[in-house]
Amino acid sequence: LVGEDALRARFHIEHGFIDVEVKRPVVIAVEKTINEPRCPTLWGTIWLRERKIIRWSADDVGADKAKIGLPGSPTQVSDVITIELKRKSEILSGEPSDVARLLVQKLQADSALPKG
Repeated sequence: LVGEDALRARFHIEHGFIDVEVKRPVVIAVEKTINEPRCPTLWGTIWLRERKIIRWSADDVGADKAKIGLPGSPTQVSDVITIELKRKSEILSGEPSDVARLLVQKLQADSALPKG
């Protein structure tokens, strides 16, 4: 964010990056690779070995226990229903052109294809 009405972003392109600044409101889209796992580098692994993992609890950050976890969730699951899907199946055999014609007729009869 740059001030109240602007945004700065970096776009990855084929051989580098482009930095842009735009005024708000703005729509941002990302590609699927944004969430692909990547293998750590050798230097990244060495750097991490020297670090300690710090765990913070709700008490450490002063969180209101009435607002976290299951009691603090705004969504409560009251019931879970399993729906069984019943599908009609039929194996058609014969000459390909006859089977194709029969399939179209059956799909039209079931309103899965428009007639005509």
